[in-house]
Amino acid sequence: MSGNHARSRLLVTTVFGSTDTSALTQALNLGVDVRVLNPGGRTFHPKVYLGRRGERAQAVIGSANLTAGLATNYEAGVWLRGSAGDPQLASATEWAERLWADPRAANWEPQRVGDSGLGEPFSNERYSFLSAAVRVDPVFLTLRGRKPNRVVQVEPDQLLVETGRSRERGPPEKVPAWMFNLAFAYLQTHGELDYPKLTDGLRVHRSSAVLAILARHPSMELLPGRVALRLRG
Repeated sequence: MSGNHARSRLLVTTVFGSTDTSALTQALNLGVDVRVLNPGGRTFHPKVYLGRRGERAQAVIGSANLTAGLATNYEAGVWLRGSAGDPQLASATEWAERLWADPRAANWEPQRVGDSGLGEPFSNERYSFLSAAVRVDPVFLTLRGRKPNRVVQVEPDQLLVETGRSRERGPPEKVPAWMFNLAFAYLQTHGELDYPKLTDGLRVHRSSAVLAILARHPSMELLPGRVALRLRG
């Protein structure tokens, strides 16, 4: 807390080589303070999420990493809610503050962890599917309204998609890989995915294009009467 304004902070480790630099960059751009703690000697692997508004506080302590799995996996966790002075919440907050102030922690900067300039990539299977699908037909019709999305380029971490609106405004729009990866993760866990869940629940704002492109994947089928996909089997 700083005055009456809450400050968001994110403490991560980079020792596993899987920390996504584009996600940390996005967090910085959103005004989040980001630090890296690699204490050495043992694995730094806690998953603790703390929040506070005034004297009300809450914490989630469990198995979920800060990945798509936080929204899509089956995970175990304990959710604590109450006053910031309650012993369990106060203890968790004090522990987190000690880690944040640990002298081995350092403010994160993109070049510090070797930012390649790429965002979260497609998996090899997903990249192969997209490349092949675009070669067959680069135009994907939206499930609602049957409007064309033309993929003009497939890149390791994004698609460049042209719509009627984008042609009027300028260059093709970028649809990053994380949107597809998150949609796939949700489908693998829940079996079905519809437009409202993708847009409002998972905050994927290119949901029409994502659903249109995923609909051509051989593992997907359309749900009749709905703007939704189902994972076969």
